Amino acid sequence: MIAIDLNTVGNWAERRGLTYTSYMDLSQKAECASSSPRRSGRATDAPDSTKIRRFLLLTKDLEADDAEMTRTRKVRRRYVAEKYARSSTPSTRA
Repeated sequence: MIAIDLNTVGNWAERRGLTYTSYMDLSQKAECASSSPRRSGRATDAPDSTKIRRFLLLTKDLEADDAEMTRTRKVRRRYVAEKYARSSTPSTRA
């Protein structure tokens, strides 16, 4: 799962002339989805077991108020995996 940094990706989008209105809008842009695996999977000489096979671009930041994180900002992995496994978004790649 990849959660974009709105400031960083927003600046990247503006330099490329991509318009967006919100975090969700930006995260669902095809250009954003196509660049994410390349940026996060830079180590091409990594073992196959550690390479990215699938990814999901989140349409919002994970939040403690939504039970996705603890109050100390630790991701509740099981809950998040179950929640986003049910959603089928176009950003999911196999």
